[in-house]
Amino acid sequence: MKCTAIILLSIFLAVNFSKGQATRTLSTRRDSVELVKALMRENGDLTSHLIGSSAYPSKQYYRFLFLLSTLTTPEILELSKDSSACIRAYAYAGLVHNRYRKIKEIESQLKNDSSRVKVHFGCNGGHVYLYAVPESLKQWYHRKSASTLVAKLREDNDQYFENYILGK
Repeated sequence: MKCTAIILLSIFLAVNFSKGQATRTLSTRRDSVELVKALMRENGDLTSHLIGSSAYPSKQYYRFLFLLSTLTTPEILELSKDSSACIRAYAYAGLVHNRYRKIKEIESQLKNDSSRVKVHFGCNGGHVYLYAVPESLKQWYHRKSASTLVAKLREDNDQYFENYILGK
């Protein structure tokens, strides 16, 4: 009996400690942003606001929206220098969304960027060079739908983060 109680207490403590660790890992804005950037780099895709036959945003697009709703324009500007081509492309869209005054400078940077990124626009897929991102922006980004989804995100950030970004 005593041994069973000790085992149950140990399991209880281990489970609660691990839950606390997971919560603590994402307890700061920076931790959440770093996790989202890591997930975006791992995925590596550039997706439109609606993909597939169901026409829903992808997790990757929701991650972009999370960054858009969380980061300031100077922070998004820093993403335009990221090592990941997909993050640089999304940074460009974020700067367009925020009506960044010096967007032509970012477009000049992109014109010299021959990195390729895998894309999913609607039901189509393929690859696009970053120098073509400004011309292809309308295929995968729409200000009105992005603004609507960002507003929903801000209403319930925790549920949005778990359901759409982490997929729990």
